[in-house]
Order: sequence, then C-alpha cells, then structure tokens
Amino acid sequence: AIFLCGSHDAAVDTARILCSRLDSIKTLKGGGEYQALLASARVCIMKNYVVLIISTDADAAEKTARRAI
Repeated sequence: AIFLCGSHDAAVDTARILCSRLDSIKTLKGGGEYQALLASARVCIMKNYVVLIISTDADAAEKTARRAI
C-alpha cells in the first residue's frame, strides 16, 4: 500500500499508525502460512509517501517503490 501525505510530519504519523497495525497483524497472524510474508513486512517513509510492504521479497519491493517515488 502506498499513502501520499500532505507533509513529512503527516508521513511520520501515518507510518506510526501502520507500524502499530503491522505489529497487531504479526501478533494475530504471525505463524503458519503467513509467517514468511510477515517476517519481512515493513513500513518505509519516502519523502511524503509511506509505503507498507508485505511481500516475500520485501527488499525488491522497496527498491521498486524508491525508484518510482
């Protein structure tokens, strides 16, 4: 998911909310079939964008997002 925020401060706030949500998801669904996806999941701030990455190849997804943004 990609979120465009109005300012860097808003991006930081949005990232905090997404990190909290991601922690909840990891707690509830961190085992079993979702373990590989959630182990590398991350939230990244890029300028005024916040990117939530849930992927088996999060590094490649982050690089692609950074190039696009």
